Amino acid sequence: MGRGIGWPHKASSGSKVPRVGIDYFFITVGGVKKREELDSAMDEEGEKLIAEGRRNGKMVKCLLVRCWETRNVFAHVIPVKGDDEEHYAAKMATTDMEWLGHTKLIIKADNEHAVKSLSKRISKLLGDKVQNVQDESPPAYDSQANGGTEIGVKVVRGMFRTLKLCLESRIKKHIPVNHPLVDWLLEHCCMILNTRVRGNDGQTAWSRVKGRAFNQRILCYAEAVLYKLPTKGPKSAPDGNMGARWLDGTFVGFSRASNSYMVLTPENKLVMARCIYRRPEANRWNAERLAQVKVTPWSVRERAPIEVRLQDATEVEAPRPAANPVPVPKAFRITYNDLQKYGYTEGCQQCEYNEKYGRSKGGLQHGEPCRRRILDELTKTQEGQARLDSYEEKVDRAIADRIEAEDKAAASAGGAAARPPADAQDDSPPRPLEGAPTDPETDRAARDREYFQGEPNRHHLKVIG
Repeated sequence: MGRGIGWPHKASSGSKVPRVGIDYFFITVGGVKKREELDSAMDEEGEKLIAEGRRNGKMVKCLLVRCWETRNVFAHVIPVKGDDEEHYAAKMATTDMEWLGHTKLIIKADNEHAVKSLSKRISKLLGDKVQNVQDESPPAYDSQANGGTEIGVKVVRGMFRTLKLCLESRIKKHIPVNHPLVDWLLEHCCMILNTRVRGNDGQTAWSRVKGRAFNQRILCYAEAVLYKLPTKGPKSAPDGNMGARWLDGTFVGFSRASNSYMVLTPENKLVMARCIYRRPEANRWNAERLAQVKVTPWSVRERAPIEVRLQDATEVEAPRPAANPVPVPKAFRITYNDLQKYGYTEGCQQCEYNEKYGRSKGGLQHGEPCRRRILDELTKTQEGQARLDSYEEKVDRAIADRIEAEDKAAASAGGAAARPPADAQDDSPPRPLEGAPTDPETDRAARDREYFQGEPNRHHLKVIG
């Protein structure tokens, strides 16, 4: 009992379904580190410190994707773009997994909220491209169960450190972690690992996927080269048939999609070249030119063209003043404790944000199926029913205030008819409140009330008439 350390993890013969692990890590001024290796605590305050460090250029966030069966590893720097950074990371991981060519897939991720949320996004993006996608997580606080992904961070760290020190020794300058050269270097490190490191079977990770060796010439990262213009097309002869056929550029990596070299021009444009020519070794590195690099992998990704349509100017009617100053009551509030007690709704963006960060996001609403499920659960408890009764009273007061304000406005206008006595018979259909939205799709408070219509045995909320 006192000396037992548990059963050792035995090496298995592999899985018939390919496993692909994903994880986040960080490049800081102190080196390449995983989340638990940072000085920030594993809570919301720690996440705020990390976000501040990323904005100040003290660290960059990176995504790692590693196939356990083929040993291919991919890494990308994630830009600081708020909520969009998750979409960008998911798209990058999806592109890597599609290149692997697996028809079935197991996505292995640890139990961090950010990584689990990313795994769900990737599964949705893969869609029909992969026949079967499964999510798999290791036991809590057991990093060894995800060792196939952890080793990816280790090998990338070693190659990244080697190539970065080599480049800094050649240009006699220090490269900060937030410089665009770091972004291209990280992806180039993975390309070197995939195309040059051989396993026990004598094959590289590239050859296990492609079925052939990588035949492109290996170049030093960020060296100055001459790249050849294409022989056909609009870019084949920009200066006519008497212009130069070879132009200056900086090598930053290889393109998996086109098997070509990626070259940055002095104008900070990325071009794909089939053939390049190396300069003499004394002229291959220029610190001043590298300092001017501003292009990043995400700044050159393809974007859909923006369609702009112009119309003739029309006279805009001046906005009318609000007929009723009494505000519409807000929708019934679903708290974080409610989600912890009744669970998160799949597909609800607000639930996904709460599950990841432990708080709600301003301006983002729960979906209608989510609201109906939570309200239905609240009616089953006394505490929840008490909250619903309190909300009902609030809505009733708002309705009464609206009616009173409407009567005052009609009386001040001088043309309004007197209201009939309370005991008078009125066979006319109910009149909607002026200024109050009558479309349930635009009034969440009304939708919450209408949800309970027809179920008097479970509660006594009335419907807004």
